[in-house]
Amino acid sequence: MRIFIKNVSIFLIFSLLFILPGCSSSSKDKGPSPLDSYWTAKERTFPSKKFRSPLPWAAGQYIVAGHLKGVNKDKVEKQTILRKDKGGWVDEIITIDKKGNMTGIQKLNGFEYVKKGGSTVKVTLMKTLHEDGTVERVEYEIPEMPPEYEEYKNMFGKFMPASKPVKIVFVDGLPVTVPAGIFNGTTIMGEESVMKSFQSGKKIPKIHFYPDVPINGIVKIADKDDKALMELLDFGKNGKPTICTCTRADRHLNHSCGK
Repeated sequence: MRIFIKNVSIFLIFSLLFILPGCSSSSKDKGPSPLDSYWTAKERTFPSKKFRSPLPWAAGQYIVAGHLKGVNKDKVEKQTILRKDKGGWVDEIITIDKKGNMTGIQKLNGFEYVKKGGSTVKVTLMKTLHEDGTVERVEYEIPEMPPEYEEYKNMFGKFMPASKPVKIVFVDGLPVTVPAGIFNGTTIMGEESVMKSFQSGKKIPKIHFYPDVPINGIVKIADKDDKALMELLDFGKNGKPTICTCTRADRHLNHSCGK
């Protein structure tokens, strides 16, 4: 069965490219990995459901994704939606590499107006967790766009791929078993939408979606031979931040910290 979703932003497709791990068909199993414990299977089963779009973001939603290169575990990424601030959503992405090292970033997906030196400026906020455990807080000022920028956008915006609505085709997929559980019926992005979206010929691998998976709805990404490139390891709606070194001055970035 095919489901046609019209006028969906191409941003959904472009965003998938950033989460795709590198492929390596010649990798061999190198034995135990520091990531093995993250691949522990959850004993739960989900009924067949149709996917049409990701769930609206909400505080506490999280996904844990395991990326593979061949048969080897490459990294684990956990994304958590922390809260909605006045400037946008605050989310956190924690990465654990194949050596077990943890890094992360906590950012505001938008901007805020902040008082600085007697004036109001537009800023975006970010925290970075380094491998040595230190946390760096960074505040970026967003410059005001000059009037000619708006004129440029009005003239050329209709030619920008990111602004073009496209027809995305979702088709029924087979049941999928990943560490997060058994999904009896998923939805995959159809070949038609991939070919129409990437005129250069670059194709997105097979992506399995499930409507109850938060943030992006992705359960599994596989190559043309159905070998897993990414598997959903866990998901839920009660996620907590990992980067938690807030001070009174920056609790507005993450209200879950410092209490």
